[in-house]
Amino acid sequence: MERDPFYAEFLPHMGLRYFTAAIFEHTPEKLAAVHVQRTRKQGHVASERSR
Repeated sequence: MERDPFYAEFLPHMGLRYFTAAIFEHTPEKLAAVHVQRTRKQGHVASERSR
């Protein structure tokens, strides 16, 4: 987030800190995407092994 000024300004105002996204298809007729956002309290996603 700190590497991109847009997200550094945009996400904190909404209480968000982390996000990931994927675009599955992007054509002139169609956009298929998904994203997940997490708050600072939820923290960074980590596997169960690393906890």
